[in-house]
Amino acid sequence: MARLFIGIMVPDGPKPDIADLQESLRRMPMEMKAVEGRSLHVSLSFLGNVREDSVPEIAADMDRICGGRVGFTAKIGGPVLIPNAEHMRVVALDVTSNGDLLEELRKEIVSAVGGESHPCHLTIARIRKVNDREFVRRSVPLLKIEKYFEVGSVCLVKSVLTGRGPKYKILHESRMA
Repeated sequence: MARLFIGIMVPDGPKPDIADLQESLRRMPMEMKAVEGRSLHVSLSFLGNVREDSVPEIAADMDRICGGRVGFTAKIGGPVLIPNAEHMRVVALDVTSNGDLLEELRKEIVSAVGGESHPCHLTIARIRKVNDREFVRRSVPLLKIEKYFEVGSVCLVKSVLTGRGPKYKILHESRMA
């Protein structure tokens, strides 16, 4: 069994701005673990523990879906607290695209291969403890970011949990037309 997800790996272009935003979060009255730059991704579907002999079938579905689409531009926007401002566990960045192309891609992948899926976002930090909830609730939405990147492929990723955080290995990459 392998712990798998399907996602879009974030290219290098937006990473310095995301790192700056993570640094601003570190200065807030909370304990958090920032997601490392090499691990930044937009999750489309979390498949969980899957038999490894299922990988070729999942890859074929991804190829079919991506092969029928052209690449598009995604926009990274402001931070959101997940699941909400009362019970904050994650700081994520909103990710959208013109014409809802990203959301349509997510829905088609979930329909074809299943898995757990939420509206598109980019997790940048996991919150361990909040020392001043009201300050964090007011301050996080004030952080600003607006970066764009080209989406030209979707990856099937194996996630191995370690004491130092997850380690990712791309098992398959499906390119768009």
